[in-house]
Amino acid sequence: MLNKDGKLAVQLLTFLVVAVLSSAIMLTLVQTGVLSVRADNQPSLLDSEFIPVGRQGTLAITSFDFCRSVDETLNCVGKTEDFSVNQEVHFRFVVETTTSYGQVQIVENYRVKDANGNVILNADTEDDFYFDLETDQSQEFVTIGEYFLISNPGEYTLELIVKNPYLGKETTLTERFEVE
Repeated sequence: MLNKDGKLAVQLLTFLVVAVLSSAIMLTLVQTGVLSVRADNQPSLLDSEFIPVGRQGTLAITSFDFCRSVDETLNCVGKTEDFSVNQEVHFRFVVETTTSYGQVQIVENYRVKDANGNVILNADTEDDFYFDLETDQSQEFVTIGEYFLISNPGEYTLELIVKNPYLGKETTLTERFEVE
């Protein structure tokens, strides 16, 4: 009886030693570049995007202003909708959003269109998070300021797109301004 128990223990230890050695050899081959690992960009089977429970909440642009400038504390200095050629067109806005598990992430994109609807500036930062915050609040207000230059006179439209990837929400605001 004792002989069988000892034989089983030796077999188990042999299996564990072989498993550890083969893993070590594989990792060494990958690290030295002899073997390469293929990266799949397919979503994981455990991805729970289809479950709507954690995706509830609000995202809204609660305030928007065109300004002559925006100071370091993100206050609008000289509200206006009329600008001169080659003058910086500043704008500032406040986003109200629900937090998701104590986190807020805001992505801001904007387009400037001329009077004919042609896009003359596309500030699309799809993969760049403008604002990333951990908080214990259920709602957060985020103030963002931006600017750009226009070199031709005319009427223009700013299309502001704000997203919260944690909530899966997006909102768009359209504002007109003039460059003389």
